[in-house]
Amino acid sequence: MLYFDRFSHYGAIFSHENWGIFGECKGLKDEETQVAESPGAGIVLAYPVTKEDAKSTKALKHRKGLSLSIYRWLKIGRCAGLAPAIRGELDEVGFAKLWNYPDKCEIVHYVCPVFQEEDKETTAALDVLTDAYLRIFRAFAEAEGKVLRMAPVGAGATAGSLRDKLHYLTPQAVTTAFMNLEDDVVESMLAQGKQVQICIWEAREQRTYGVEFDLELRLCEEEAVRARERLISLEKGLWPASDLPPRPLREEGVPVEEADPPLGAVGSGGKRKSEEAEKRG
Repeated sequence: MLYFDRFSHYGAIFSHENWGIFGECKGLKDEETQVAESPGAGIVLAYPVTKEDAKSTKALKHRKGLSLSIYRWLKIGRCAGLAPAIRGELDEVGFAKLWNYPDKCEIVHYVCPVFQEEDKETTAALDVLTDAYLRIFRAFAEAEGKVLRMAPVGAGATAGSLRDKLHYLTPQAVTTAFMNLEDDVVESMLAQGKQVQICIWEAREQRTYGVEFDLELRLCEEEAVRARERLISLEKGLWPASDLPPRPLREEGVPVEEADPPLGAVGSGGKRKSEEAEKRG
């Protein structure tokens, strides 16, 4: 697959959505509203676990938030109920493995990196995030389901020093991981019409993530155009045969106007689908 082809296909696979992996949205007053379908056949979830989860036999009452929600949804009362294929194997950050839970859906279990307060090196953090996404996407490529729903890697209690950076590092990590995927994996995902939805379930974060993903999509489209023009020029012998310089790391986010996003407003994927529907109509 040619370099510019990879960038040109970014928007066909990746989107951000203004709901959580269960299709719910948490409003500004902490109220929850169902705005998308619940997971079922055809939907794959990516869910982080810890080494302690994989080895523990304790009850899950101490879990909170998404951790507790997904275990309840799977009807798992103890950590020992996790897929036997992953228990005892979670030995490194970035580990990812696909498992099918009958009557529910397929889930990519992965070890989420934990960023401590002393982890200040943004470039190193981006490398860790990129590696995690790369492994998750490889596991998803093996799934029968066509749509992957996942929260941003590292979101929540594990964010540490990245708490205020994750919204602009996430789109960059997703893109870099996509660019590093093997050609046969990307071609398989495109042939099957697979999609990856980065789910932002809290209304207060939807706008900040949204502008960053919209910017990333635009940069990918521009990169595809530049790379295609470079290829044409090389064929005409106008430019030296050298690689395009890598895109520099963005170390700050896009300024966002303070405004309340509409509850359950569509993300990039919903917008794209709406535009396509209008064209067909």
